Order: sequence, then structure tokens, then C-alpha cells
Amino acid sequence: MRLMLPKCPHCGKQVNWFRAWALKTRGEYRCGKCGECSNVSLDKALYPLAAVAAIAGAVFFVLFVTLVQEFSFTSLVLIAVPFLLFFLISPFFVRLRPIQPAKMPPAPGQMHDTQRVDLPRGGQRQSQAPGRTARGAPSGGESGRRPNPRTARRL
Repeated sequence: MRLMLPKCPHCGKQVNWFRAWALKTRGEYRCGKCGECSNVSLDKALYPLAAVAAIAGAVFFVLFVTLVQEFSFTSLVLIAVPFLLFFLISPFFVRLRPIQPAKMPPAPGQMHDTQRVDLPRGGQRQSQAPGRTARGAPSGGESGRRPNPRTARRL
């Protein structure tokens, strides 16, 4: 585990503490020096550290409530110390990685289409009535059109 501020993987410029802290919740980082984009990720050691800070804060709270039985401003500050330390250390666990190029789809000849429906050469399905196209519209003019059952009839 190395405690270093993140560096741009393209040019090596180090990100300052404030920007690294703000990057924790973002997905991408654009370097101000080279202009390249990088993916932002968090080191896996940050999550146990967050758990330790939360547990330490809870332990301090329980100790002050049960043993001291006097809850003052000093005890509140001591409960907040683990969280403050986590806040100060967390930018050192931000990592920048170069963006991986997208995978190219396979060539049309190599692709296997499992959802394809093969129709007979005429373009019509065998179960269709003659004179109808694949979409269900009449092949001739408007004379063979049936009324839509969803619309109201006019009297």
C-alpha cells in the first residue's frame, strides 16, 4: 500500500490533494497538462479503512456514553477524529488508469445471429392470407381494408 496522490497515467502530472478528493465520486479525469482522459478508481484498501473509522467512532461514542456518562463538546470532537483522519487520508487512495479502447464487434461474416427468423423467399410467411404483405397491409388499394376494432363506430 503506497500513500501517494494520483498521477496522470499519460504524462505523469501529479493531481493535487483537493482535486484528488473531488475525483473520488467521479468516473473520469481529464488532465490539465496533456488533455487526455483517465478512469478514476479507488484502491481496495480504502474500504476496510472506512470500516475501521466507522467502528472507532462508534466505540468512542459507546465509551463516552457508558463510562463517562457526560457528553460534552470534547467527547464529540474525539468521536469525530477517526472520520476526520479518514477524510484527510482518502485522496491518497484514488487511482487513475488509462481508458481502455472499446472492443470492436466481430466482422459480419463471423457474427452468429441467434434471434434471426428466416422467411421464405417471397417475403411472406406461409400462414398469411394471399394478397397481404409481411406487415399486414393490403397489397392493393384501400378497398380491402378492415375497420379497426379499437376505434368507435360512427352512426
